[in-house]
Amino acid sequence: RYVRQAHKKWLVVACICFLLSTLSKAMAVVFPLVLFLVDYWEDRKWEKSVLLEKVPFFAMSLIFGLLAVNMQDKGGALGDVETFTFIQRIMFAAYGFVLYIAKLFVPMNFATFHPYPSLDGAGYLPTIYYVAPLLALLTLGFVLWSVRKTKVLLFGMGFYLFTVVFVLQFLSVGNAIMAERYTYLPYIGLAFPLGMGLNYLWKNKPNLKYILLGLSAILIFGMGYLTFEQCKVWKNSDTLWTQVIDLYKFRESVPYKNRGNFRAATGKMDEALKDFQIAIQISPNDAGLLSSLGNTYASMGKFELAMTNYNKAIQKNDKEPGTYLNRAIVFAQTKRYQQALADFNKAEQLGASQAAILPNRGRVYLESGDFQKAINDYNRIIQMRPKEVSLYMNRGSAYLLGNNFAKALEDFNRVIAGSPQNPNAFVKASKCLRSLGREAEAQQMMQKARALGYKGN
Repeated sequence: RYVRQAHKKWLVVACICFLLSTLSKAMAVVFPLVLFLVDYWEDRKWEKSVLLEKVPFFAMSLIFGLLAVNMQDKGGALGDVETFTFIQRIMFAAYGFVLYIAKLFVPMNFATFHPYPSLDGAGYLPTIYYVAPLLALLTLGFVLWSVRKTKVLLFGMGFYLFTVVFVLQFLSVGNAIMAERYTYLPYIGLAFPLGMGLNYLWKNKPNLKYILLGLSAILIFGMGYLTFEQCKVWKNSDTLWTQVIDLYKFRESVPYKNRGNFRAATGKMDEALKDFQIAIQISPNDAGLLSSLGNTYASMGKFELAMTNYNKAIQKNDKEPGTYLNRAIVFAQTKRYQQALADFNKAEQLGASQAAILPNRGRVYLESGDFQKAINDYNRIIQMRPKEVSLYMNRGSAYLLGNNFAKALEDFNRVIAGSPQNPNAFVKASKCLRSLGREAEAQQMMQKARALGYKGN
């Protein structure tokens, strides 16, 4: 609108929309480059005013681009510069550039994760990575040659290149060499010349109309079928990562780790154990894997094996709060309360979730006889989760054992109000009432407990 009507208000609107876009997703930072393509398409001369109007866009792009890189770096997603050589990075970028184009026309081998290639015994990459730069140059050369006859290919390929360039792994982000989700926006550029070409044939070659309709129908139904089949892969994390494992076999630990985590979370402990064991063979120094294996052993009741793996994980990475938290829980389950408390405190120091620490540590304080510290932890977690009945039951037990019968009775009454079928709450409330000298009420509470199935005295 701004280019065609020359009203400044549309430039302001475009800036606002771009700001919202960059706040939503970092990939939007390429938009200023696309503006030059719009100028090219509209036959604008690159005068001083045309360049100055883009300054706000480039300023925002620079700011949000640096923020995105900084966040990726802090999150550990950026690979070390020394991981790959400059030439290898060029080959990876060319490989992604070419393969994304190929997948538009031949949608095969889609997966949620595509690992970097492995070097062979002589230190070489697979042949396709050496061929990819040549294919990329030939493609770009053909596009530049086409400018003599049409602007369509250069505009479309320029849009594709500008919007995909920052995800071509010149700078390694994560441990995947490519991801199909990166193409949602770039494929608009590749679809543009295809659409223009079909439109030209439709208007100028009437004898091809039925052929074009037939081919379009085949394409639509074919893509629809492939989409339907791909949706099955995304049913859950088991099917999702199984596809990656089937595609890449024994190359990366990430798929086994993620599938193992899902299987452990859904109770398939034996299968999860196998996945973690395979993953550790591939990445023996991965502290997260060792911790996950420890969690699996703990869930299976094999506490010493769990401890062994937690200890190894901490040796590899002593800054991960989750490992200390999980080891603390196993210490507690095996009644090694002092070690459990030390690990809970370390996990808290490293920033572990208070929601995970407080109820577990409170239980350890309760069972080890430090009732006031148990009450302190339960007070804090109840402020966070005031509707959770079991927390009042535990805090009430701490008050009861610490001889604060009035406070204990308040908590047990809350439990009875929230969970009236819990016989233990009536039993403990009865003990509080008896200790407070309210014998008749205590007997009534005990009768209710027996009515709910309590067999004790």
